[in-house]
Amino acid sequence: MADSDSDVDYVDSNASYNYSYSYSWYSYSYPDYEYKLGPESVVVPAVWGIFSLLGLIGNIFIVIVVFKYSHMRTVTNYYIVNLACTDIAVLLLCVPFTSSVYAFHTAWVFGDAMCRFVAWTQLASWQATCLTLTVISADRYYAIVYPIRSIKYRTPRAAVLINISIWIFSYTITTPTLYLYRVEVYAFDRDHAFCIEYFASDSKANFNTVYVTVYALLSYFLPLVVIFVCYMLMIVRLWRTSGPTEDAIMSEQAVRQKKKITRMVLVVVILYAVCHLPNHVLNLLFRWNYEVFADPDNKMLLKVVRILAHTLVYFNSIINPIVYNVLGDNFRKSLKKAFLHNFRKNKIMDSHTMNTVNGNGTHTMNVTHSNKVHPSSSNSRSEN
Repeated sequence: MADSDSDVDYVDSNASYNYSYSYSWYSYSYPDYEYKLGPESVVVPAVWGIFSLLGLIGNIFIVIVVFKYSHMRTVTNYYIVNLACTDIAVLLLCVPFTSSVYAFHTAWVFGDAMCRFVAWTQLASWQATCLTLTVISADRYYAIVYPIRSIKYRTPRAAVLINISIWIFSYTITTPTLYLYRVEVYAFDRDHAFCIEYFASDSKANFNTVYVTVYALLSYFLPLVVIFVCYMLMIVRLWRTSGPTEDAIMSEQAVRQKKKITRMVLVVVILYAVCHLPNHVLNLLFRWNYEVFADPDNKMLLKVVRILAHTLVYFNSIINPIVYNVLGDNFRKSLKKAFLHNFRKNKIMDSHTMNTVNGNGTHTMNVTHSNKVHPSSSNSRSEN
């Protein structure tokens, strides 16, 4: 089927083997497909472009604040930085390419290598996001249930090593994506290339179905079960009123701070679960009940649903920094100080008067001095 003079394969749509469009790019490939640009070709890239801009600004500021102020370099915040990195990867390496598919009406213009790489990065980033949330939940459980003994093991160095392990595992487990995705040009329309999940045999189709199902379990459903169990145990631990507790010697303020952090992380987890659920359901439905997608009567409904599902996924990448600022006291205060520091620094530079000539023709220098603004010393390196 392949054309030896081309970098992509030409596929006969009437052949007996199965083929599928990529759910990442939603490239329908039917012989009667009409290439008509709809409003989504403008609206979707515009909305997602705004998402990318806001999300990149918010998540980059989260990373800067954690590394700028020493009191923010806590175990939990290192995990939050990893979450910000997963969001940055999605917004920077995935959203622009997926947006272009709508702008070019499902056509893929970036070549076969980018087709495989972008799909791989997108799945790996989502996997890393869910694993990081799972690790944060387990870490919160350990810190709350065993606040004293956990001090020895909950270190920033350990958090960094765990974050690196998360990325290695995420890219490793999603490696089959490089095998499943490819660029195809169908025989009925050689003017358009598609980035698709391709399987030319029943065995490859079955492998694809099994892989997508396992991926959904490992990257979404099973982690959420673990997170749910951790939070149930934490709730029992935090709100029980009788019996001796390991943190009896801890101050009331420290316990209150732990509860605030736990609530913040719980909100982040719930938002993740809600925003990613539709996309996982549609992916599984496509593999296990393809007839629903093949039915022409469902074409418009599914088109709207899949756009909304992907929009929710990308919205999740911009909402987390907002949650940190609303529910995280230390994040909010540190961001405010960072802005004030930069504002005052610029103001000081503007106030400098260099080489002013006085009435006698001599040069004088009038310099306004000001102390640098640092985080208040009262802000100890508290857990956040």
